[in-house]
Amino acid sequence: MSFSEQKLREQEHGIYTNYRREVNNEVVNKYPVGIAVLQSPFYLISKLLGFKEYSRGQQFLHLIGALIILMLGLYHLKKLVINLGYNGDIALVMALCGNLIYYTIAEPFMSHVYGFALVCILLSLLYDLAHNKALNRAPWLFLITGLLIILRPSNALLLAFLPFILSLFNTDLKSLSSCLFQKWYWALLMLFPITIQIVVWYLGTGRLIVWSYPGEGFNWLSPHLTDVLTSFKKGLFIYTPVLILSVLAFYRFSLFKRKQIVYWFAGLFVVSYVISSWWSWYYGDSFGHRAFIEFYPVLILPGVISLSRIKKPYVVWALLFALFSFGLIQNWQYDAGILHPNSMSYKKYKAVFIKTGAAYSGYLGNEQEVPPHGVELTHLKQASIDAVESTGNQYLCETSFSSELPVFATIRCSKMSNQAIDYRNLWLVAQGFNEDNEQTFLHKIPYYDIADEGHGYWADLETKILIPAAPLVKVYIHNPDYLDFKIKNYSAKYSLCVPSD
Repeated sequence: MSFSEQKLREQEHGIYTNYRREVNNEVVNKYPVGIAVLQSPFYLISKLLGFKEYSRGQQFLHLIGALIILMLGLYHLKKLVINLGYNGDIALVMALCGNLIYYTIAEPFMSHVYGFALVCILLSLLYDLAHNKALNRAPWLFLITGLLIILRPSNALLLAFLPFILSLFNTDLKSLSSCLFQKWYWALLMLFPITIQIVVWYLGTGRLIVWSYPGEGFNWLSPHLTDVLTSFKKGLFIYTPVLILSVLAFYRFSLFKRKQIVYWFAGLFVVSYVISSWWSWYYGDSFGHRAFIEFYPVLILPGVISLSRIKKPYVVWALLFALFSFGLIQNWQYDAGILHPNSMSYKKYKAVFIKTGAAYSGYLGNEQEVPPHGVELTHLKQASIDAVESTGNQYLCETSFSSELPVFATIRCSKMSNQAIDYRNLWLVAQGFNEDNEQTFLHKIPYYDIADEGHGYWADLETKILIPAAPLVKVYIHNPDYLDFKIKNYSAKYSLCVPSD
């Protein structure tokens, strides 16, 4: 099926996707082929069973596939931990305390559960090879390495943890290499999956190597290192708090060699630095920081080691039960629309902490986007309004501009109502028109941080959004329910996104 046919099929089903990119005047899939390769057995089964594209039957088969790969990964994780002399059941629970469950059940078409499982299998094979067990499995290790690379190239960052892994396995790189390369041609198996990606690129664009993320990249000099680890927007330790146990585990120095502590934190720093340098450091709409999921098998190991050595098992399991339950609540909250997909903050997090009722669905709103990669923001227009009342008004605070480039807008105001109001049907709208006054786009953003905030006091609101270029763009507040509230200090700053190349 061609990209154009696929696009028509998606439109028929009301599906929006953004995976198509233009490279060398040809359309290419933005994402690597790894997930398609790993899901292909279940896709073929769906075709043999006569399931149509996007049908529930086909989706169910892919869910089964994600669950199977998860079980396979957990089996090897438990096996590895037992071989190391620790409690494998603790490892299983710790692995499932964060967002892995969500990305297995609710997002089985994403690569994360597959990456997690492959890393578990790779580590288990690596241990066996390091201890001269099952040397005939070495080819599988190379094949899995290649699959990990075409699944998400960032999986190569697992190398940052290699010194810690080798130290934990009581081996070194020289000894391991002698096992792996007893037959040099085994290493060619790693190239087989990579060749699939190269062939797909070549058939689609005529190029062997393609950067399929045009307009995206890394900001190496301005990483959001603390944000990816501790912010309420996407912080690793906020949405997967079980990993705090791994950090605390090193307090018990007697359990680890000094170099192991250095190696683990060095690996965490390298992985976090690269992840936090990506232009959209929070990786778009997602539950928690999904970019770390593939590294969970290594990240949980210090916590597993520490908990396995506690002599009061009821304390360990009580703690893990609490963390697992909390993780399930957060998984539920995100799937139910209680946690905001991209603009969480401490204020929002506190407002819905362990709330699970249907009344909290859509309770959090607003957007906090970041400027595109590789642009300089230059002033286009500034608009301000001192005060306005919404009484009897459906549209408020309208501003307009024209632009041939995308525009990054920062809009601020203070909002208050004299009576309790639910703002869930109040919108900030960006509407684009062409020269013939025909609408080209319509962006609607919930215009509130917390749905009932601002009753009897002024609540500050800041929105940051990217607006496409158009001959005429109108930005306004849409109040279809004629809610009665006041706005003061409304300001809108519009900046052109000028390519910096």
